[in-house]
Amino acid sequence: MTRAALRENAIHECGHAVIASHLGVIKPNGKTKMWAGGRGRHGIGLNTWFGAVDFRSGERELLLVALLAGDAAQFKSLPRFASKQWKSDSGVVWADSKGPRSQFDRDEIERLVRGYSSDTAKQLQFLNHCTDRAHSLVDRFWTVILRASRSLMKARHFSLANKQLIRMIASFANGPVARRP
Repeated sequence: MTRAALRENAIHECGHAVIASHLGVIKPNGKTKMWAGGRGRHGIGLNTWFGAVDFRSGERELLLVALLAGDAAQFKSLPRFASKQWKSDSGVVWADSKGPRSQFDRDEIERLVRGYSSDTAKQLQFLNHCTDRAHSLVDRFWTVILRASRSLMKARHFSLANKQLIRMIASFANGPVARRP
């Protein structure tokens, strides 16, 4: 995998992880991992989700937003995104992509949306709502996603403890500490 593809995939995985952490659907003792090839067809993985999920308590939406955040972060990192932002033509923007899009993510997104309702219109409305929320959160936490992806790229074995992500988000939320005169 090229350095550009690794960077893009680190941003993708950290998009998932940072937003999942913010939403509270990350396993604090888990790790965010990126495998540089040789791991399945995609060579990339994220080990963050809690095992059992009670969809009646709203976690379906949280998981869907966190899943959508991976592609959203990767999309935002691509050069052509800058011209029209989230209104960009996704086919044109993805043409600049060096890293693969995750089939696993798309399959999970489809499963979550299908399980939401049997009504196609309601499914589309739910997907649009979650996509807008993912975009908003990726914009809000963009600096944290970039910081986490740099840490992931530097880490031995491309692995980052979720506790590190949680600390990065906490320090971002608290903002810089003002100095006394």
